[in-house]
Amino acid sequence: MSLQIFSARLIDLMQFNSLSKHKLADETGAQRKSVINWVEGRNYPRPNMLIKLANYFRVSTDYLVGLSDTNGRGDYVCKLEYEEIQPRLIAILEDYMKCKHLTKYALSKMFGMEQSTLERWFKKGAMPEVSVLIRISEKTNKSLDYLLGRE
Repeated sequence: MSLQIFSARLIDLMQFNSLSKHKLADETGAQRKSVINWVEGRNYPRPNMLIKLANYFRVSTDYLVGLSDTNGRGDYVCKLEYEEIQPRLIAILEDYMKCKHLTKYALSKMFGMEQSTLERWFKKGAMPEVSVLIRISEKTNKSLDYLLGRE
């Protein structure tokens, strides 16, 4: 999946809802500069903002980032508080590691990251970036919405 897909879908949703970049920032609490960067395909939002965007537009996070071509319009909402998402994600990763007989080292290599980054998630409660969450979704065959507590 690419930033260009995310950017194009965000632009389409903004146009469909007659929203300017500034209005979207105001409506979601995002920084205006962040919205400009998303629209221009420079980066993904942070996971909490991806959830806010998906909730605002009533689409799945999978659709927003290009993991699904179905927009999932409906009553998608995050069923968990943001603080509950990270421990849930760790539990999903631990189950995956156990099922596949993987070490944290093997998991970090699978996701293309340093083991120290993975350790921060497990020990310090840090959240992966959206680009990494996309790789986790693809490798574990779990939807991004599932990983983020939205289904």
